[in-house]
Amino acid sequence: MIVQTIKTNCNTVFSESIYAQLMDSTNFTEELIRIRNSFKKESDRALIILACSAIDVLLKRIIEKKFIAVSHKKEKLLGKTQPLSSFHSKIEIAYRIGVISENLKRDLNILRDMRNIYAHNLDDTTLEDKEMVDRINTIMINCPKVEHNSKNGNRNPSNRRRIEIFIGTVLVSLNNTLKQIEKINNTSKELFLYDEIK
Repeated sequence: MIVQTIKTNCNTVFSESIYAQLMDSTNFTEELIRIRNSFKKESDRALIILACSAIDVLLKRIIEKKFIAVSHKKEKLLGKTQPLSSFHSKIEIAYRIGVISENLKRDLNILRDMRNIYAHNLDDTTLEDKEMVDRINTIMINCPKVEHNSKNGNRNPSNRRRIEIFIGTVLVSLNNTLKQIEKINNTSKELFLYDEIK
């Protein structure tokens, strides 16, 4: 339990830091390359866990931006231990409110499954193990352009490179979504038609 708490706290700090770097960057492509290079220093396990944590933070920010704002004390959906606090819940709600596609939902759930294998298994699983290769291949079948970009002149890129390119693509996509999302205007008459009926 203590190890899980430490991992959770480290992942939150790391992913919040990644998010801050992405948002503060004037050149997102350069920043993404720098972040990808920082992932290169990590083990396969850390890559997947930290990438999921960074994506989780971006999904949370997208959902928060889409929802009507409430005070921090009244947060009943996205706070820790709340209904939308899990990565799975954020993926599902992001899809259901139309901010990610069904394809991205499917692929994020595959990535989430990979994260769960690493988080709950102390074996030395790598991205070259069959259970991981099968998942990476499924993502690549779903994303032929990502597969093409991962090759970059190399006929047989490593599974590590393939998943790094996928993660980078997801981060770019979610960052662009975050920039384009418009907050619901909580003073909109359409939203509060009931109040006008009284």
